[in-house]
Amino acid sequence: MGWYILLGFLSAYGALSVLWASLGWLLPGLKGCAVVYMGMPSQGICRRYRFLRGLGLISCPFLAVGEGTETEEIEMCRREELLDRLAWEAERFGGTGA
Repeated sequence: MGWYILLGFLSAYGALSVLWASLGWLLPGLKGCAVVYMGMPSQGICRRYRFLRGLGLISCPFLAVGEGTETEEIEMCRREELLDRLAWEAERFGGTGA
């Protein structure tokens, strides 16, 4: 009996995965947004960001506020530059800039 439940669960999960992969292009993409992190992010946070970006769930830039070195996925900015950077990001996609 337990095998039937396990088999049913795995079949349902497989069907859901196929649906998600084949119809994922229907999901709306995020535009005019940015991920903002106050301070220098840890490796775990960068790994999660890369994972979500690799899945195509987010396509926004990752802004870290503080002092540090920029990497290919993280853009560093100071507190004073944050509002200007967010306004630029909103204007880039036709937002309000607020």
